Amino acid sequence: MSRILMLLTNEFAPDPRVATEIETLIEAGHTVRLICWDRETPAAGALPAREMRHGGRLSIERIHVPSTHGRGLSQTWRLVRFWRVAGRRAGDEPFDTIHAHDFDTWPLAWHLARRGLHRRAAAESRSNAALVLDAHESYSDMMRGHLPGWACRLIRRMEDVLLPQADAVITVGRRLAAELTSRGARGVCVLPNCKRRADYQIEEEQRRAFRDEMNVAPEQWTLGYVSHLGPERPVPAMIRAVAAEPRVVCIVGGDGHFAPALREAAARHPNIRYLGRVPPRDVPRISACVDAIFCGFDPDNPNARFSAPNKLFEALAAGRPLLTGTYGEIGEIVSRHGCGVALPRFDEAELARGLATLSDPAARAEMAIRSAELGRAQYDWDFVKGRLIELYAALQRRSCCAKPGCANSLLASPTR
Repeated sequence: MSRILMLLTNEFAPDPRVATEIETLIEAGHTVRLICWDRETPAAGALPAREMRHGGRLSIERIHVPSTHGRGLSQTWRLVRFWRVAGRRAGDEPFDTIHAHDFDTWPLAWHLARRGLHRRAAAESRSNAALVLDAHESYSDMMRGHLPGWACRLIRRMEDVLLPQADAVITVGRRLAAELTSRGARGVCVLPNCKRRADYQIEEEQRRAFRDEMNVAPEQWTLGYVSHLGPERPVPAMIRAVAAEPRVVCIVGGDGHFAPALREAAARHPNIRYLGRVPPRDVPRISACVDAIFCGFDPDNPNARFSAPNKLFEALAAGRPLLTGTYGEIGEIVSRHGCGVALPRFDEAELARGLATLSDPAARAEMAIRSAELGRAQYDWDFVKGRLIELYAALQRRSCCAKPGCANSLLASPTR
Protein backbone atom coordinates (compact mmCIF):
# COMPACT_ATOMS: atom_id res chain seq x y z
CA MET A 1 0.00 0.00 0.00
CA SER A 2 1.03 3.63 -0.43
CA ARG A 3 2.95 6.05 1.76
CA ILE A 4 0.99 9.27 2.13
CA LEU A 5 2.18 12.71 3.20
CA MET A 6 -0.65 14.92 4.49
CA LEU A 7 -0.27 18.68 4.99
CA LEU A 8 -2.57 20.66 7.29
CA THR A 9 -2.59 24.23 8.65
CA ASN A 10 -4.19 23.51 12.01
CA GLU A 11 -2.79 21.59 14.97
CA PHE A 12 -4.87 18.42 14.43
CA ALA A 13 -6.59 18.49 17.81
CA PRO A 14 -7.88 16.51 15.82
CA ASP A 15 -9.57 18.06 12.80
CA PRO A 16 -12.69 15.81 12.41
CA ARG A 17 -12.60 15.50 8.61
CA VAL A 18 -8.87 14.86 8.48
CA ALA A 19 -9.01 12.34 11.34
CA THR A 20 -11.79 10.35 9.65
CA GLU A 21 -9.95 10.25 6.33
CA ILE A 22 -6.71 9.15 8.00
CA GLU A 23 -8.44 6.35 9.92
CA THR A 24 -10.09 5.11 6.72
CA LEU A 25 -6.84 5.12 4.77
CA ILE A 26 -5.00 3.30 7.55
CA GLU A 27 -7.78 0.69 7.71
CA ALA A 28 -7.24 0.22 3.96
CA GLY A 29 -3.55 -0.54 4.58
CA HIS A 30 -1.87 2.80 3.84
CA THR A 31 0.59 4.62 6.08
CA VAL A 32 0.27 8.35 6.73
CA ARG A 33 2.67 11.04 7.83
CA LEU A 34 0.86 14.22 8.87
CA ILE A 35 2.75 17.52 9.07
CA CYS A 36 0.60 20.24 10.59
CA TRP A 37 0.81 23.79 11.92
CA ASP A 38 0.54 24.30 15.67
CA ARG A 39 -0.05 28.01 16.27
CA GLU A 40 -0.54 27.78 20.04
CA THR A 41 2.03 28.95 22.58
CA PRO A 42 3.55 25.82 24.17
CA ALA A 43 2.11 25.22 27.64
CA ALA A 44 1.34 22.46 30.08
CA GLY A 45 -1.00 19.98 28.44
CA ALA A 46 -0.13 21.19 24.93
CA LEU A 47 -0.23 18.76 22.04
CA PRO A 48 3.10 16.94 21.52
CA ALA A 49 5.42 18.04 18.74
CA ARG A 50 5.69 14.43 17.56
CA GLU A 51 3.54 11.38 18.17
CA MET A 52 2.75 8.00 16.70
CA ARG A 53 -0.72 6.47 16.51
CA HIS A 54 -2.43 3.41 15.05
CA GLY A 55 0.48 1.11 15.80
CA GLY A 56 2.96 3.32 13.99
CA ARG A 57 0.88 3.63 10.79
CA LEU A 58 0.28 7.34 11.52
CA SER A 59 3.07 9.72 12.44
CA ILE A 60 2.16 13.28 13.40
CA GLU A 61 4.59 16.18 13.38
CA ARG A 62 3.40 19.55 14.66
CA ILE A 63 5.48 22.51 13.55
CA HIS A 64 5.26 25.37 16.01
CA VAL A 65 4.99 28.77 14.33
CA PRO A 66 3.27 31.11 16.84
CA SER A 67 0.18 32.82 15.46
CA THR A 68 -3.59 33.14 15.75
CA HIS A 69 -6.41 32.84 13.25
CA GLY A 70 -7.81 35.96 11.58
CA ARG A 71 -4.57 37.93 11.18
CA GLY A 72 -5.28 38.95 7.61
CA LEU A 73 -2.29 39.76 5.41
CA SER A 74 0.10 39.65 8.38
CA GLN A 75 -0.50 35.89 8.45
CA THR A 76 1.34 35.50 5.13
CA TRP A 77 4.90 35.41 6.44
CA ARG A 78 3.90 32.96 9.18
CA LEU A 79 2.30 30.69 6.58
CA VAL A 80 5.43 30.89 4.43
CA ARG A 81 7.55 30.05 7.48
CA PHE A 82 5.39 26.96 8.09
CA TRP A 83 5.79 25.98 4.42
CA ARG A 84 9.58 26.31 4.62
CA VAL A 85 9.94 24.21 7.77
CA ALA A 86 7.40 21.63 6.57
CA GLY A 87 9.17 21.40 3.22
CA ARG A 88 12.50 20.67 4.87
CA ARG A 89 10.98 18.01 7.13
CA ALA A 90 9.05 16.34 4.31
CA GLY A 91 12.06 16.23 2.01
CA ASP A 92 13.75 13.53 4.08
CA GLU A 93 11.28 10.76 3.23
CA PRO A 94 9.80 9.28 0.03
CA PHE A 95 6.03 9.33 -0.50
CA ASP A 96 3.69 7.92 -3.10
CA THR A 97 1.01 10.58 -2.56
CA ILE A 98 1.01 14.14 -1.22
CA HIS A 99 -2.43 15.01 0.17
CA ALA A 100 -2.94 18.75 0.74
CA HIS A 101 -5.80 19.79 3.02
CA ASP A 102 -7.19 23.06 1.65
CA PHE A 103 -5.53 25.50 -0.67
CA ASP A 104 -3.23 27.03 1.95
CA THR A 105 -1.13 23.83 1.80
CA TRP A 106 -1.50 23.28 -1.94
CA PRO A 107 1.41 25.50 -3.12
CA LEU A 108 3.71 23.60 -0.73
CA ALA A 109 2.46 20.21 -1.98
CA TRP A 110 2.89 21.28 -5.61
CA HIS A 111 6.38 22.61 -4.85
CA LEU A 112 7.46 19.37 -3.16
CA ALA A 113 6.44 17.29 -6.15
CA ARG A 114 7.62 19.79 -8.76
CA ARG A 115 11.08 20.24 -7.28
CA GLY A 116 11.60 16.50 -7.05
CA LEU A 117 12.10 16.48 -3.29
CA HIS A 118 10.88 12.89 -3.31
CA ARG A 119 13.70 11.57 -5.47
CA ARG A 120 13.85 8.29 -3.63
CA ALA A 121 10.16 7.64 -4.32
CA ALA A 122 10.78 8.48 -7.97
CA ALA A 123 13.74 6.12 -8.05
CA GLU A 124 11.61 3.29 -6.71
CA SER A 125 8.49 3.83 -8.80
CA ARG A 126 9.87 5.87 -11.74
CA SER A 127 6.95 8.26 -11.24
CA ASN A 128 6.37 11.43 -9.28
CA ALA A 129 4.31 11.43 -6.11
CA ALA A 130 0.61 11.82 -6.91
CA LEU A 131 -0.93 15.13 -5.84
CA VAL A 132 -4.32 15.23 -4.08
CA LEU A 133 -6.06 18.49 -3.17
CA ASP A 134 -8.69 18.14 -0.43
CA ALA A 135 -10.80 21.30 -0.79
CA HIS A 136 -12.69 21.71 2.49
CA GLU A 137 -13.89 25.14 1.31
CA SER A 138 -13.81 27.46 -1.66
CA TYR A 139 -10.66 29.02 -0.28
CA SER A 140 -10.56 32.31 -2.20
CA ASP A 141 -14.24 32.90 -1.36
CA MET A 142 -13.63 32.04 2.30
CA MET A 143 -10.90 34.70 2.48
CA ARG A 144 -13.20 37.53 1.35
CA GLY A 145 -13.69 39.87 4.25
CA HIS A 146 -10.45 38.64 5.84
CA LEU A 147 -8.09 39.87 3.10
CA PRO A 148 -8.11 42.85 0.72
CA GLY A 149 -9.88 42.32 -2.58
CA TRP A 150 -6.64 42.25 -4.58
CA ALA A 151 -5.28 39.46 -2.35
CA CYS A 152 -8.44 37.36 -2.84
CA ARG A 153 -8.21 37.85 -6.61
CA LEU A 154 -4.56 36.78 -6.53
CA ILE A 155 -5.43 33.63 -4.57
CA ARG A 156 -8.16 32.81 -7.07
CA ARG A 157 -5.73 33.18 -9.98
CA MET A 158 -3.29 30.88 -8.17
CA GLU A 159 -6.11 28.36 -7.67
CA ASP A 160 -6.91 28.47 -11.39
CA VAL A 161 -3.26 27.81 -12.26
CA LEU A 162 -2.69 25.03 -9.73
CA LEU A 163 -6.05 23.21 -9.78
CA PRO A 164 -5.35 21.41 -13.10
CA GLN A 165 -2.03 20.18 -11.65
CA ALA A 166 -3.79 17.90 -9.15
CA ASP A 167 -4.06 14.21 -9.99
CA ALA A 168 -7.28 14.17 -7.96
CA VAL A 169 -9.41 16.70 -6.09
CA ILE A 170 -11.56 15.79 -3.10
CA THR A 171 -14.27 18.14 -1.87
CA VAL A 172 -17.24 18.28 0.46
CA GLY A 173 -20.27 18.60 -1.81
CA ARG A 174 -21.74 18.58 -5.30
CA ARG A 175 -21.91 22.35 -5.67
CA LEU A 176 -18.25 22.94 -4.89
CA ALA A 177 -17.29 19.93 -7.04
CA ALA A 178 -19.06 21.48 -10.03
CA GLU A 179 -17.35 24.83 -9.40
CA LEU A 180 -13.88 23.27 -9.18
CA THR A 181 -14.48 21.14 -12.28
CA SER A 182 -15.51 24.23 -14.25
CA ARG A 183 -12.17 25.80 -13.29
CA GLY A 184 -10.06 22.93 -14.57
CA ALA A 185 -9.91 20.42 -11.71
CA ARG A 186 -9.66 16.79 -12.83
CA GLY A 187 -11.01 13.68 -11.15
CA VAL A 188 -13.13 15.50 -8.54
CA CYS A 189 -14.41 13.16 -5.82
CA VAL A 190 -17.29 14.29 -3.58
CA LEU A 191 -16.56 13.17 -0.04
CA PRO A 192 -19.07 14.76 2.38
CA ASN A 193 -18.23 15.45 6.02
CA CYS A 194 -20.25 12.38 7.01
CA LYS A 195 -19.89 10.89 10.47
CA ARG A 196 -19.96 7.34 11.75
CA ARG A 197 -23.50 7.00 13.05
CA ALA A 198 -22.39 4.53 15.70
CA ASP A 199 -20.39 7.32 17.39
CA TYR A 200 -23.57 9.39 17.79
CA GLN A 201 -25.86 6.77 19.34
CA ILE A 202 -26.39 7.01 23.11
CA GLU A 203 -28.62 5.56 25.80
CA GLU A 204 -31.57 7.54 27.14
CA GLU A 205 -29.94 7.51 30.56
CA GLN A 206 -27.02 9.50 29.14
CA ARG A 207 -29.41 12.10 27.73
CA ARG A 208 -31.11 12.48 31.10
CA ALA A 209 -27.74 12.87 32.81
CA PHE A 210 -26.76 15.56 30.30
CA ARG A 211 -30.00 17.48 30.88
CA ASP A 212 -29.39 17.34 34.62
CA GLU A 213 -25.82 18.53 34.11
CA MET A 214 -27.09 21.48 32.03
CA ASN A 215 -29.87 22.22 34.54
CA VAL A 216 -32.68 21.85 31.99
CA ALA A 217 -36.24 21.85 33.32
CA PRO A 218 -38.58 19.00 32.23
CA GLU A 219 -40.72 21.35 30.11
CA GLN A 220 -37.73 22.83 28.24
CA TRP A 221 -35.99 21.55 25.11
CA THR A 222 -32.33 22.02 24.19
CA LEU A 223 -30.66 23.59 21.17
CA GLY A 224 -26.98 22.75 20.69
CA TYR A 225 -24.38 24.83 18.89
CA VAL A 226 -20.73 23.76 19.05
CA SER A 227 -18.74 25.65 16.44
CA HIS A 228 -16.06 28.20 15.71
CA LEU A 229 -17.64 31.47 16.86
CA GLY A 230 -16.28 33.71 14.12
CA PRO A 231 -17.71 37.08 13.00
CA GLU A 232 -19.56 35.38 10.12
CA ARG A 233 -21.81 33.56 12.63
CA PRO A 234 -25.19 35.12 13.58
CA VAL A 235 -24.46 34.88 17.30
CA PRO A 236 -25.88 38.26 18.48
CA ALA A 237 -29.28 37.64 16.84
CA MET A 238 -29.32 34.10 18.21
CA ILE A 239 -28.64 35.36 21.75
CA ARG A 240 -31.53 37.83 21.53
CA ALA A 241 -33.95 35.28 20.08
CA VAL A 242 -33.08 32.59 22.63
CA ALA A 243 -33.26 35.02 25.56
CA ALA A 244 -36.84 35.82 24.55
CA GLU A 245 -37.89 32.14 24.29
CA PRO A 246 -37.94 30.53 27.76
CA ARG A 247 -39.01 27.13 26.39
CA VAL A 248 -35.51 26.52 24.99
CA VAL A 249 -32.11 26.15 26.64
CA CYS A 250 -29.32 26.98 24.20
CA ILE A 251 -26.05 25.14 24.85
CA VAL A 252 -23.10 26.72 23.03
CA GLY A 253 -19.50 25.58 22.78
CA GLY A 254 -16.52 26.96 20.91
CA ASP A 255 -14.14 29.88 20.82
CA GLY A 256 -13.49 32.81 18.53
CA HIS A 257 -14.75 36.34 17.97
CA PHE A 258 -18.10 35.97 19.79
CA ALA A 259 -16.84 33.95 22.77
CA PRO A 260 -16.82 36.98 25.14
CA ALA A 261 -20.38 37.91 24.12
CA LEU A 262 -21.57 34.37 24.81
CA ARG A 263 -19.82 34.26 28.16
CA GLU A 264 -21.63 37.46 29.12
CA ALA A 265 -24.96 36.20 27.74
CA ALA A 266 -24.70 32.99 29.76
CA ALA A 267 -24.18 35.05 32.91
CA ARG A 268 -27.21 37.26 32.15
CA HIS A 269 -29.77 34.82 30.72
CA PRO A 270 -30.96 31.69 32.57
CA ASN A 271 -31.55 29.71 29.36
CA ILE A 272 -28.08 30.11 27.77
CA ARG A 273 -25.17 27.82 28.67
CA TYR A 274 -21.67 28.53 27.41
CA LEU A 275 -19.24 25.60 27.60
CA GLY A 276 -16.13 27.33 26.26
CA ARG A 277 -13.90 25.39 23.92
CA VAL A 278 -15.19 21.83 23.48
CA PRO A 279 -12.78 18.96 22.72
CA PRO A 280 -13.71 17.27 19.42
CA ARG A 281 -14.17 13.94 21.23
CA ASP A 282 -17.14 15.47 23.14
CA VAL A 283 -19.02 16.71 20.06
CA PRO A 284 -20.81 13.39 19.29
CA ARG A 285 -22.12 13.12 22.85
CA ILE A 286 -23.41 16.71 22.91
CA SER A 287 -24.97 16.33 19.45
CA ALA A 288 -26.81 13.19 20.54
CA CYS A 289 -27.94 14.65 23.88
CA VAL A 290 -29.52 17.90 22.65
CA ASP A 291 -32.98 18.04 21.04
CA ALA A 292 -31.95 20.09 17.98
CA ILE A 293 -28.79 21.56 16.46
CA PHE A 294 -28.18 25.10 15.22
CA CYS A 295 -25.94 25.93 12.27
CA GLY A 296 -25.67 29.56 11.22
CA PHE A 297 -23.46 31.36 8.72
CA ASP A 298 -23.59 34.69 6.90
CA PRO A 299 -25.65 33.88 3.76
CA ASP A 300 -24.04 36.83 1.94
CA ASN A 301 -20.58 35.30 2.36
CA PRO A 302 -19.48 34.04 -1.09
CA ASN A 303 -18.55 30.68 0.45
CA ALA A 304 -22.09 30.16 1.78
CA ARG A 305 -23.42 28.94 -1.57
CA PHE A 306 -21.26 25.81 -1.23
CA SER A 307 -21.91 25.21 2.48
CA ALA A 308 -22.06 21.53 3.51
CA PRO A 309 -20.65 21.83 7.04
CA ASN A 310 -19.88 19.39 9.83
CA LYS A 311 -23.00 20.50 11.75
CA LEU A 312 -25.25 19.11 9.01
CA PHE A 313 -23.73 15.65 9.21
CA GLU A 314 -23.49 15.65 13.00
CA ALA A 315 -27.23 16.30 13.13
CA LEU A 316 -27.97 13.53 10.61
CA ALA A 317 -25.73 11.07 12.46
CA ALA A 318 -27.42 11.88 15.78
CA GLY A 319 -30.93 12.01 14.29
CA ARG A 320 -31.53 15.60 15.40
CA PRO A 321 -33.44 18.40 13.62
CA LEU A 322 -31.46 21.37 12.32
CA LEU A 323 -32.15 25.07 12.66
CA THR A 324 -30.24 26.64 9.78
CA GLY A 325 -30.52 28.85 6.69
CA THR A 326 -31.67 28.32 3.11
CA TYR A 327 -28.14 28.84 1.74
CA GLY A 328 -25.83 26.16 0.32
CA GLU A 329 -26.22 22.41 0.32
CA ILE A 330 -27.23 22.41 3.97
CA GLY A 331 -30.30 24.51 3.18
CA GLU A 332 -31.10 22.38 0.14
CA ILE A 333 -30.95 19.12 2.13
CA VAL A 334 -32.94 20.41 5.12
CA SER A 335 -35.65 21.94 2.90
CA ARG A 336 -35.96 18.92 0.60
CA HIS A 337 -36.10 16.29 3.34
CA GLY A 338 -37.92 18.23 6.07
CA CYS A 339 -35.29 17.36 8.67
CA GLY A 340 -35.30 20.80 10.27
CA VAL A 341 -36.15 24.46 9.77
CA ALA A 342 -34.35 26.51 7.09
CA LEU A 343 -34.61 30.29 7.51
CA PRO A 344 -34.22 32.85 4.70
CA ARG A 345 -32.18 35.09 6.99
CA PHE A 346 -30.80 35.12 10.53
CA ASP A 347 -32.45 38.17 12.04
CA GLU A 348 -34.10 38.02 15.45
CA ALA A 349 -37.63 37.68 14.05
CA GLU A 350 -36.77 34.73 11.77
CA LEU A 351 -34.81 32.98 14.51
CA ALA A 352 -37.76 33.46 16.88
CA ARG A 353 -40.02 31.85 14.27
CA GLY A 354 -37.65 28.90 13.93
CA LEU A 355 -37.45 28.44 17.70
CA ALA A 356 -41.24 28.57 17.96
CA THR A 357 -41.58 25.84 15.31
CA LEU A 358 -39.10 23.61 17.10
CA SER A 359 -40.81 24.25 20.44
CA ASP A 360 -43.67 22.02 19.24
CA PRO A 361 -42.68 18.53 20.52
CA ALA A 362 -44.62 16.72 17.78
CA ALA A 363 -43.02 18.75 14.97
CA ARG A 364 -39.58 18.32 16.52
CA ALA A 365 -40.07 14.56 16.84
CA GLU A 366 -41.15 14.22 13.19
CA MET A 367 -38.09 16.17 12.01
CA ALA A 368 -35.86 13.99 14.19
CA ILE A 369 -37.25 10.85 12.55
CA ARG A 370 -36.55 12.26 9.08
CA SER A 371 -33.04 13.30 10.11
CA ALA A 372 -32.24 9.84 11.47
CA GLU A 373 -33.66 8.12 8.37
CA LEU A 374 -31.64 10.34 6.04
CA GLY A 375 -28.46 9.83 8.05
CA ARG A 376 -28.99 6.07 8.04
CA ALA A 377 -29.86 5.80 4.34
CA GLN A 378 -27.45 8.25 2.67
CA TYR A 379 -25.00 10.00 4.95
CA ASP A 380 -23.27 7.43 7.14
CA TRP A 381 -19.48 7.55 6.71
CA ASP A 382 -19.42 3.77 6.29
CA PHE A 383 -21.40 4.25 3.06
CA VAL A 384 -19.21 6.96 1.51
CA LYS A 385 -15.73 5.95 2.66
CA GLY A 386 -15.44 3.56 -0.29
CA ARG A 387 -15.01 6.61 -2.55
CA LEU A 388 -11.80 7.57 -0.73
CA ILE A 389 -10.50 3.99 -0.75
CA GLU A 390 -11.19 3.63 -4.49
CA LEU A 391 -9.58 7.00 -5.24
CA TYR A 392 -6.35 5.88 -3.60
CA ALA A 393 -6.55 2.51 -5.34
CA ALA A 394 -6.80 4.37 -8.67
CA LEU A 395 -3.78 6.51 -7.77
CA GLN A 396 -1.83 3.35 -6.98
CA ARG A 397 -2.80 1.85 -10.33
CA ARG A 398 -1.62 5.03 -12.03
CA SER A 399 1.70 4.81 -10.20
CA CYS A 400 2.08 1.15 -11.13
CA CYS A 401 1.28 1.83 -14.78
CA ALA A 402 3.93 4.55 -14.89
CA LYS A 403 6.70 2.04 -14.16
CA PRO A 404 8.75 0.85 -17.14
CA GLY A 405 7.70 -2.63 -18.19
CA CYS A 406 4.18 -2.40 -16.80
CA ALA A 407 1.71 -4.04 -19.18
CA ASN A 408 -0.58 -1.02 -18.83
CA SER A 409 2.15 1.61 -19.17
CA LEU A 410 0.39 3.25 -22.13
CA LEU A 411 -2.39 4.23 -19.73
CA ALA A 412 -0.05 6.17 -17.48
CA SER A 413 -0.77 9.81 -16.74
CA PRO A 414 1.62 12.27 -18.39
CA THR A 415 4.60 13.21 -16.25
CA ARG A 416 4.28 16.67 -14.77
